[in-house]
Amino acid sequence: MLRKPFLPIMLVTFFLCALLFLSACDSQGPAPPPPDGDPATTAVAVYYLKASPTDFYLVREVHEIAPTDEMEVAALEELIQGEPLTAGAYRVLPADASILGLEGEDGLATVDFSREILDANVGAAGEALGIQSIVNTLTEFPGIEQVMFLVEGDLDE
Repeated sequence: MLRKPFLPIMLVTFFLCALLFLSACDSQGPAPPPPDGDPATTAVAVYYLKASPTDFYLVREVHEIAPTDEMEVAALEELIQGEPLTAGAYRVLPADASILGLEGEDGLATVDFSREILDANVGAAGEALGIQSIVNTLTEFPGIEQVMFLVEGDLDE
């Protein structure tokens, strides 16, 4: 049988241990900032195509590009012109395609491509992955949740 003074001591000990635990969790402070890269570049994520023995899939790569006021456009240009870093990965979009414009509103990015975007001769599965590579690249940016495509200003090509 426990004596009555023992119960308050147990409660005080419990609360002290809880406070000690909580303060220990916070004592590490904020996580250290990531190491600084080249201040003349900015990291963007782009998605390239890669083949396995049985399937095709996208690989996410982080590329360093020159900072600009239009980072979304620059990321798409890197997707079109950049060299994949992953062994065996390759670009799926035609190298001569260009971005004519990109506008965003209410989570929707509308990207207008030149007609050359239609020249990707990669079959239906390749085209679907090409579209997904653009969508994945753009939705890496805060505020972009959906992507709509235009070809030289037209929606129905």
